[in-house]
Amino acid sequence: MSSELDVQWRIGASDGVLERLMSAYGVKMQKDLADLLGIAKHSVSGWVQRDAIPGNIIVRCCLDTGADINWLVTGELANANLEYDSSKLKGKALYDEIMGNGGKTVLRRILDAYGFNMQKELGDLLGISSGTISTWVRRDFFPGDVVVTCALDTGVSLEWLATGKGQMRDSKETLATELSIKKSRLESGALKDAGYWHPRSLNDSAKY
Repeated sequence: MSSELDVQWRIGASDGVLERLMSAYGVKMQKDLADLLGIAKHSVSGWVQRDAIPGNIIVRCCLDTGADINWLVTGELANANLEYDSSKLKGKALYDEIMGNGGKTVLRRILDAYGFNMQKELGDLLGISSGTISTWVRRDFFPGDVVVTCALDTGVSLEWLATGKGQMRDSKETLATELSIKKSRLESGALKDAGYWHPRSLNDSAKY
């Protein structure tokens, strides 16, 4: 299905993202990756041709293998695995759980992660139409690319964001959460809430 739902946000297959995806799963060939994910081999080839990897695949890989989302998407961190319970769901069972958390459920967590109350605030921030967001709710759609963007943008737990399990932030990020700085934007001569800046983000920006 080709629509604004799956073209609004894209994660490129170039810049090493596909290679890191394969590395996380411990495979060297696209065919082996396709077999692990339970998809047709031409689907992986299609990602390369379109230079777009579905966000759902990135989310699944992180939760499936414990790979760091920032490393997977940007390559900026070492290939370090998170500590996670080996009894957690994997493979198709995990994928089914992720896809079963779409629509209003995942939207509420995305809004909470950004500190927003209104869908319009999220749409304004990411440049997504209100009609598209409403369609997520109506179709119980899981916007994988937006989930990945939100996790990288806010630093919240990807597992919590995608499935609702675990904590929104791990204990090491509690202090940063407490020191969040409220953002505002000028709109029609009035200041409107625009989420929060976190110290982690401010520190990162200071590097450049």
